[in-house]
Amino acid sequence: MPLQDIAWKIIEDSCKRKFGTSSTRRLSREAGFSHSTLNLFKNGHRNLSESTVKRLFELLDLTGSEKNIILDCVGNIQKEKFKPSIIEEKEPKKIDESEEVKTLLDDNKLVVLKELMHLNTFEKTLESISEKIGLDMATTYDMLCKLEKLGFVVKKTDSLWELVDDSEHVQIPTPPMSLKTIRTFHQANLTDAIGELYSGDNEKYKSRYITSITFPADLEKLPMAKELVDKFKKDLSNLMGTSESLDNVFQLNIALIPKTNN
Repeated sequence: MPLQDIAWKIIEDSCKRKFGTSSTRRLSREAGFSHSTLNLFKNGHRNLSESTVKRLFELLDLTGSEKNIILDCVGNIQKEKFKPSIIEEKEPKKIDESEEVKTLLDDNKLVVLKELMHLNTFEKTLESISEKIGLDMATTYDMLCKLEKLGFVVKKTDSLWELVDDSEHVQIPTPPMSLKTIRTFHQANLTDAIGELYSGDNEKYKSRYITSITFPADLEKLPMAKELVDKFKKDLSNLMGTSESLDNVFQLNIALIPKTNN
């Protein structure tokens, strides 16, 4: 589906939530401009004025990701002009621990998406990527744009993406987190695993595989060990994901924990 069609669907869906109908004629009346103005946008002419776009954003309940998609389909408006007043907060919020955890989770979604792009079992369109990662297309598009800025992916066409060959040398920047935040994040993963452990679902029980190992270690080799774990995660993802039928989702938790200081 072309990005233009996705943007139009976002507008129609938002109209239905706001006015109880997907007809954009009601939106035109409320916004104070002719319906032909929206039709120009729908048909790909992309010549909405800055004031028209601002009025749309004022009337419709849109997420930042949805606004980004619409702005990317309006060729005569510089996206950067809108960010301070429409997409981004005018003043940065004070980040509390819940915000830090959310940021940490968002960063991990980017990692998952990056690893997904390694798979060669499906065409990397916005629709198929959105389906694979289990997020709506607006959010997926926003994440792909972030990966593009970081140098991991490139947009080949309006809706087709591909992994950059040398992207392995690029790292996703993770903002500094408090120790308490990291502990909360780790606890959430372990709590999820414990919940599955006591699940009454017999099929899940048969599919689980839990193992551990305790070994003496040279602490100086810890960075190499982490690289080995990262390679294992990628190899496992490629192994499990190379199939025409992907009908299950698994989560892997690896906890490399020091037991002594000796």
